[in-house]
Amino acid sequence: MLPIKSAPCSRLCAGVMMALSSLSMGALASTETHGGNASWQSQGSVMLISDYAFRGISQTDEGPAVQAGYTLSHDSGWYGSLWGSNIEFGDGSLELDLSAGWAKDWDNGLTTDLGVIRYQYSQDDTDLSYNEIYAVVSYADAKLGLVYSPDYFGENVDDFQYVYASYEPQLFSNVSLVLHLGSNFFASQQDMALFLGSMAASNSHYLDWRVGLNLNMTEQDVLSVGYVDTDLSQSQCQSLCDARWIVSLSRSF
Repeated sequence: MLPIKSAPCSRLCAGVMMALSSLSMGALASTETHGGNASWQSQGSVMLISDYAFRGISQTDEGPAVQAGYTLSHDSGWYGSLWGSNIEFGDGSLELDLSAGWAKDWDNGLTTDLGVIRYQYSQDDTDLSYNEIYAVVSYADAKLGLVYSPDYFGENVDDFQYVYASYEPQLFSNVSLVLHLGSNFFASQQDMALFLGSMAASNSHYLDWRVGLNLNMTEQDVLSVGYVDTDLSQSQCQSLCDARWIVSLSRSF
């Protein structure tokens, strides 16, 4: 998603991010709640990242972001999540993502994850908010995912599909490799041009990829370094989708 104009993080943005951080930290105090024979688990995370890149495109005008999330899951596989980040586009300064789904580990080693997610932007940018449904299949260190949105980000942008594959093998006891390749499919060349805010779109799809390393400094703290790029030209999205290094530090609870 391309910035329309930059906006500083408002008091609302800061307040919500603090609330998300508090939820994440609260997960440290209580990670399991038992009710009868069923069990609930909670997990939180906070992250500081040098650039919030989503599908290869910067959401923070290549600036830093503070992000936090909280997930509540049940033994049956059902879960719900809340995630937030500051952004730098449109009239707003906050993104909140709400998701719900069902995940299962199968006896053959496969893991499946089916769900729906709502990308909600600040009040002034409600026209940009949208929904997606997703299906993910994982095996060992490999993952294959499919995402569909009937009304993607931006006005008058219709159907969108995102297909991606990732591979994250362990190189050493505390170091893993991160490989990611995604393909973004729009309903038409015009839809892609509307999404990019550019008349230079020459087709209806683009690729994004990432190569990186994760260093587990402790069981809770992870330092990540990654190289992100797309096959979009500068005339299509200026400097928001060019090649760049991204560094992040995260803590899970």
